[in-house]
Amino acid sequence: MNRFGNFLGCDTSLCFSGITISELRRELKRRSSVPTHIILLIGTNDLMRDPSEVTLKRDYLALVKFLLRNCERLILVSTPVILRRADDESHFKYLNFLNGLVGSFATDRKVSIVDLKTYSGRSILRPDYFERHFPSGRVDKLHLNGIAFRDLLKGLEKVI
Repeated sequence: MNRFGNFLGCDTSLCFSGITISELRRELKRRSSVPTHIILLIGTNDLMRDPSEVTLKRDYLALVKFLLRNCERLILVSTPVILRRADDESHFKYLNFLNGLVGSFATDRKVSIVDLKTYSGRSILRPDYFERHFPSGRVDKLHLNGIAFRDLLKGLEKVI
């Protein structure tokens, strides 16, 4: 989330890296308040753990419903393909399922949806969207880079 704030020129008060959907919900419930406006891009860590559709649905719906009760505006961002898992058919099954859940909130008046593939100018899988290596030199191919965030900004600008 911090990169969104940097690109949008605003303060980002919360950013959780390496967290699953259910862990984020637990963390936010422990706090006395949540931000009034939220940009939510989550699911990558869940997809790396090969969740069931039942678990994905339960956790994602619980998180979004909690956020809708506690914020004024929610922007849901589709979860991108994980380059590291691009050869795994089950990854695409769960990714499509999760992004279907994201899209299911399109009719809620407090929710805007930003689908990264709409703004990529190409197919959903763009290898140039991912960090190649961690600073330590270890292979990444999981985290989005500045190129992806600039394209995502195009979608955010349309809904903000």
